[in-house]
Amino acid sequence: MKRVFFSLLLLSIPTFAGKTGPSAEIAIIDKLFVPDGYDDNDMIEVVVAGTFPDSCHQVGEAITRIDESTKTVSIMQLSYREPGVMCVQMTSTFSHTIKIGHLKQGHYNFRVLNNPEISRQLTIKHADVDGTDDFLYPPVEFADVVHSQDGKPVLVVKGNYPLMKKGCMKTTDAIIHYQSNDTLVVQPKAVIMDETEQGCESKYEERYELHDSLAGKFLIHVRALNGQSYNRVEQN
Repeated sequence: MKRVFFSLLLLSIPTFAGKTGPSAEIAIIDKLFVPDGYDDNDMIEVVVAGTFPDSCHQVGEAITRIDESTKTVSIMQLSYREPGVMCVQMTSTFSHTIKIGHLKQGHYNFRVLNNPEISRQLTIKHADVDGTDDFLYPPVEFADVVHSQDGKPVLVVKGNYPLMKKGCMKTTDAIIHYQSNDTLVVQPKAVIMDETEQGCESKYEERYELHDSLAGKFLIHVRALNGQSYNRVEQN
């Protein structure tokens, strides 16, 4: 059954008329990140990372299949290569955020079809509130882990607040936790203030001291406004 499904996915890879168009290939994924903390009313996102063998490959779309009967999510990442172009023989890393969509409550297994050794589990909880999030997130446009003068890791989160007809938004604190030693899940909190109150600004930059460093290839996953997220894959 797995071979049949894999063959069907191969048939679904886009093809291009003529000999001059880019050719689609299955990208080699060496890391799959599945951030936790999702409810059944959230838009689920996962991140894949890998390496291209030269400068001519580009990240393409991802093909996913959800089997609710077995609670399995299968993933295949495509790449495109331009023919007739001089390629620099160099390794280049890539990452891609894949929108899975809504999943029902339960325990799911995520797997990479062309790399069966890579799999992750995710538990989807039933939402306690009708809205998308338990609290308000600010817009997030940048996040990275830097080091202070004394060598401690610090998370920097930046963004521009939305233009509001009444009042303004302000970032307060953040829920931060480590997951599987390679994923930093960040949930920044925001509140709506009266525009006459002190602290109304058009943009923000927050810095959070981290207790531990992340080794190897890791993901910074920051939840953002409107059910979105900011994802950044880094290498230590």
